[in-house]
Amino acid sequence: MKKIILIKIGGSFMEQLKMLESLIVSIKILMNQNIKFIIVHGGGPQADKLNKKLGIPINKIDGKRITDYQTLTTVKMIYKGLLNTNLVALCEKYGILSVGISGVDGKTAEATKKPLLNDVDFGFVGNIKKINSDLINILLSNNYLPIIACLSTDGNGQVFNINADTLATEIALKLKVDKLIFVTDVEGIFENGKSNLIKKLTINKVNELIKKGIITKGMIPKVENITNAITGGIKKILIVGGLDTEMKWIETIKNSSYGTVIVPNYKFIK
Repeated sequence: MKKIILIKIGGSFMEQLKMLESLIVSIKILMNQNIKFIIVHGGGPQADKLNKKLGIPINKIDGKRITDYQTLTTVKMIYKGLLNTNLVALCEKYGILSVGISGVDGKTAEATKKPLLNDVDFGFVGNIKKINSDLINILLSNNYLPIIACLSTDGNGQVFNINADTLATEIALKLKVDKLIFVTDVEGIFENGKSNLIKKLTINKVNELIKKGIITKGMIPKVENITNAITGGIKKILIVGGLDTEMKWIETIKNSSYGTVIVPNYKFIK
C-alpha cells in the first residue's frame, strides 16, 4: 500500500505564495515517488478580512471563532469558494490532478453543534461526530489529490464551521495515515522564546511545557489535537513553519528535517 501523508495548512501560510508554491512542487515530486497526499486547509485570516470589509463583527473567545449566520456565510465563501478553488488551480498549474471538497461533500465530516462552553454559544461551529472516508479513498485510488476545506454538515442541511486542525486530525486517524504535518506561521515549538527550537518532543514533555506556560495560546489546541492523534495511533506528527525551497520541503516531509516532531515515546521516529 502506498504511503499517505496528510498536510494541514493554515490561512496565514496560504498568503505566502512563494513558500506555498514550493510546497506544491515538492508534493508533485513526491507523488511521482508513489506517495499519496491529502491537504486540509483553514482560512481564518481571509475570513476576518472579508468580515471587516463587509462590516460584520469578528467575535472570538480565547482565539476560537464565534460563527453567527453572517460569519457562516463568509467562511463558506472564503474556505470552499476562494481558497479551495485557488489551491486546486495552483496544484493543477504544477501538474497535480486535484479535487477540491469540504467536509460537507460526501458527508466526509459529519458534525453536531458545539455545545455551550462556560455559557458561551459559538453559533454554527461543529464538533466532529464521524468521518466518512469513502470520497477521499475514491480520489486517492484514482491518483487525485484531495484538498479539503474545514466545513462540515449535520446531515440535515445545516453547515458548520469546523476547526481545521481537528478536521485534519480526525481524517488522519480515520485513514491511518503514515504522517501528519501541521504547517503553521511559526517554525515549530521553542523552549526559550525563539532561540531554542525543540526538534523532538514526547506527549509527556508537551504537557509539561503547557503547565510551565511555554506552550500557550493558539498552540495549545494544536497540541491537543496532536495528543489525540498519537493516542489514536498516528506516530509521525510534525509542526513546521513555511520553507522556501523544494529541497527543504522534501527533506522535511520525508525525514522531519525542520520543525518539531512529536512522538509517543522517546524513540525518535524518522
